[in-house]
Amino acid sequence: MAKISVCINSLNSEKTLENTLRALSKAYEIILCDMHSDDKSVAIAEKYGANVVYHERAQYAEVARNFCISHATGDWILVVDTDEVVPEKLWDFLNDFADKADSEQNGFTTVAFPIQDYVFGKPMHCMYRKSVKRFWKKDCAEYTTQVHGMVHTTNGNDFAVNPSKKELALQHYHVDSFESYIEKINRYTTLEMEKFKTRNKKFKLSMIFIRPILEFVKIYFLKQGFKDGLLGFIMAGMHSFYQFSRSAKMYEYSIIKKKF
Repeated sequence: MAKISVCINSLNSEKTLENTLRALSKAYEIILCDMHSDDKSVAIAEKYGANVVYHERAQYAEVARNFCISHATGDWILVVDTDEVVPEKLWDFLNDFADKADSEQNGFTTVAFPIQDYVFGKPMHCMYRKSVKRFWKKDCAEYTTQVHGMVHTTNGNDFAVNPSKKELALQHYHVDSFESYIEKINRYTTLEMEKFKTRNKKFKLSMIFIRPILEFVKIYFLKQGFKDGLLGFIMAGMHSFYQFSRSAKMYEYSIIKKKF
């Protein structure tokens, strides 16, 4: 079997971490990079035999992703968040892929697969992400360290799972309360200001007048959020609010306070 190292970054994740770890019994090893949690996250990780390493506390995980991965000793890397669960069919697929990639030398070194977001335990039709890169041969990919940073392939070729194979989707338990979700929107939209500053991105009126409307249309109509009932309408509104909040903060930071 392929030696798959599962890499997880955590900060005060005791509410969801056990469900994540319980599904990883077949992993070669689990590396948990903890940002000095105040809760029982580390104790839960040690209960499941994880190798715990520490990183200074930050407001988002990407700054410590590569640090966590650097401690892996397996041949393949799987990145999982503390509110995600790897279904058995996805695990078996990735293990089989790694075995064949090593034996057949087909040139594929990374795998992108779907992620299904859940809201209050319900899978959302409008929040099905078709392709997210989370699995690769060691030393063949790395994260950028900005908020919502992307994975860049550094060696080899990318493979994408057919998004119609929903049984291979990683399960992401995204929202368990609107209060926590709104807090997350506020935190991440503030963090994105540094990204805009780095890119020298300028505020435009269309950002605050048009972008939120387009986001609602995308989620509710194009991604068929109407099939999710009232929750679909609410989440389309939340996504629109994210865009509005980000644009409003960009106006504040760049025009009023002239920080960039």
